[in-house]
Amino acid sequence: MANEKTKVSEKPSAYSPDYLDVLSKCEKVAKVQSLTLSTEDRLSTGLLGLDGILGGGITAGMYTFFGPEQSAKTTAAITIAGASIHQDVGLRILWDAENSSGSSTDYISNIFNTLKVKTDVESVFGVKKDGKYFVKPQIYYRDEGEAEKYFDYLAALLRRLPNKRYEDKRWWFVYPRDKEHLAQFGSVMDKKMSSMNDAIYIPAKNGALQGLIVVDSYPSLVPSEADEDDASGALALQARTFSQGLQRIKGKLRAKRFAIVGINQLRTAPMVRFGSPEYEPCGMSLKFYSDVRLRMYPHALSAAPFNPKEGEDKGFESEESIFGGKDKYRYIKATAHKNKLSVPGRFTWLRLWVEDHEGQGRGYDPVFDTLWALHVTKQVEPMSSKKNIRLHPHGRDAMKKTISMTQFKQLIIGTNEMKAEVWSYLGINKVIDLRAYLRKQMLTGQYEDLYIAARNSKPVKEEESE
Repeated sequence: MANEKTKVSEKPSAYSPDYLDVLSKCEKVAKVQSLTLSTEDRLSTGLLGLDGILGGGITAGMYTFFGPEQSAKTTAAITIAGASIHQDVGLRILWDAENSSGSSTDYISNIFNTLKVKTDVESVFGVKKDGKYFVKPQIYYRDEGEAEKYFDYLAALLRRLPNKRYEDKRWWFVYPRDKEHLAQFGSVMDKKMSSMNDAIYIPAKNGALQGLIVVDSYPSLVPSEADEDDASGALALQARTFSQGLQRIKGKLRAKRFAIVGINQLRTAPMVRFGSPEYEPCGMSLKFYSDVRLRMYPHALSAAPFNPKEGEDKGFESEESIFGGKDKYRYIKATAHKNKLSVPGRFTWLRLWVEDHEGQGRGYDPVFDTLWALHVTKQVEPMSSKKNIRLHPHGRDAMKKTISMTQFKQLIIGTNEMKAEVWSYLGINKVIDLRAYLRKQMLTGQYEDLYIAARNSKPVKEEESE
């Protein structure tokens, strides 16, 4: 009996070297990556307000933007795709299942112009001759409407991409250690890391996304088996197709550093007597698998911030254009209904530039977007309207002079001469790009600190800002 008790008491604990050795070997086989990252490269959406509520922008994962008609969802999709052109992304794809983007190249061109993408639309999406690109696209365009083709394409793409992970204080591309990949990458792999992890490790420049696919929209991805003559089962069939398809791709997004930004609709079910009549098509799996669900909703002028004034067209705000004539706007509210990649529940207001002085739709308005980002971080003095704006950038004293909304527009979208004139009026002898200034704050984490402090009404430690 004594010997038996001794044997039991000598059993190693969970923290003994024997157990740790087993765990180490398991991690080596599974190629486990550290869960936490001190910093993570995020792709800007092109809108400061959206970046702010998404934790600085888009990272690897699945984002779903949903809302009713006229909530500018497609405009958001085109804006994100266009903004990615300026940024380090390995592969950009616009999957236009609705076939709406291909018939509205003028509007896309105007959005790109607002984003300061100087390349023409044809060059952005590439030019083909005899089935081959002779102008390589910056964004690959697909207009397939079959759900199976979308999931097959994405699953095949993710299989071919290497893993991208953060280990030993830097980023790596990771390939399986087999004859094919050794022949291809053996000369450039890091021998120490590759030997330690039994895989091929190649140094990566940074943690930028390997790929971004923007899908407009999910309800337009219809299963090939859907029978138009028997529409009663089409919704269930589409839900099953999405459930099966998402299982094939969702688990790989983080490891591959790949982002999906998809658009979904918000429909109203007829004859609903109890509960909300609103529902989202494509089944519940789309909700559950989405890391971020952003609800977009159009609002009346009476609900929008800074007391907008209705113009001649009822329901639209009208303002003087800096180029002569009038600009026409309406408002969208975007709320992070779900956010597993940052903080849920945050919201932002966006202003849709319905018409400029030439009657052209320009997408989302960067002027209001900048003003809102300054407002929520208290870098502009409190105001109930857009009449008198007093800038108070972090790390600087409040400007002694106020400026009008027209002058603020000149700072954001005006010519270099206009910008220099307004900054000179404010006593600054150089042109400061306010949008780049705010984006830099996001990248350093300063914007988040200011946002939290503004919500809690607590001062933030002043730091030197350029």
